[in-house]
Amino acid sequence: MARFNGKELIGSLGNVAFRNVDGTTYLQTKPGRGGVRQTKATKKAASDFGTASSTTKMLSLGLRILLQTYYQKNMFNSFRSVVYDAMLANTLLPKGTKNLWEGDLNLLTGFEFNTASLYADYCRVPLSMTENPNGSLTLQTPGFVPADVLLWPATASSAVLCYNVTYYQPDTYKIIQQEVFRVAVADAVHPIAAQSFTTQPIAAPALALVSSCVLYFKEDALLGSVCINHKALHPMQLLQALRMV
Repeated sequence: MARFNGKELIGSLGNVAFRNVDGTTYLQTKPGRGGVRQTKATKKAASDFGTASSTTKMLSLGLRILLQTYYQKNMFNSFRSVVYDAMLANTLLPKGTKNLWEGDLNLLTGFEFNTASLYADYCRVPLSMTENPNGSLTLQTPGFVPADVLLWPATASSAVLCYNVTYYQPDTYKIIQQEVFRVAVADAVHPIAAQSFTTQPIAAPALALVSSCVLYFKEDALLGSVCINHKALHPMQLLQALRMV
C-alpha cells in the first residue's frame, strides 16, 4: 500500500515501490513481481551489493568517532559506492563472492566524507605511515606553520588535527582496536613541531583504516573553547586503507 505523508509518496502499489532519494521520488519495480524475475546473475550482483552495504555499515562504526554528527545525508551511499567499486575491482572472484578484503583498497584512499568542506582544501599537512614488524603503525607529520597548511574559517581561533586508526577483522569487519592521535594547533601563526605516533601492535590479519579530520574552535567569554564544526564544515578524509598481514 502506498500513502502520501504530506511531503512524499511512500510504500508500494502493486509491483511498484516508491523510493525517496535526496528529495526526489523514484518508482521501482519489485524483482520477481509482475512478471519480472531475477536471473542468477542479478541475484549474485544483488548479493555483492548487500555485502557492500553491510561492510560499509561496519566500517562506519569505526569512523564515527571523527564523523560525529557532522556528515551529509548522502555520505553513507557515497562511501558504499566506493566500497562496492573496490570489491568489484577483483575480477578473479566470481559474482556473489566479492568482498573488500580481497578488493582494491587503493580505491578507498582519499575518500572525502564531506563534499561541502573538502579535507584536501582545508588541510595540507603531509602524513607518512610506516608498518612496523610488530604489527603497529607509525604516523609522522613534519613541522609546519598552521597558516601555510590549514584553511582557517573566519571565526576560528584554534584547531585540532585528529588522526584515527581503526583495525577491523578481515571477514566480519568488527572493530579489533582503535586509537586517535591529536595535534593541537593553538593559532594560525605559531609553528607546530614534528609529531610521531605509534599504535599498539595488532595481530595479523587485520584491515586498517587511517582517517583524519580538522576540528575548529572559537573562544567564548563564558564557555571558553567552543567547537564550530557543523554539517557543512567538517573536513574529513580516509587517508589510507591497509592490509595488515
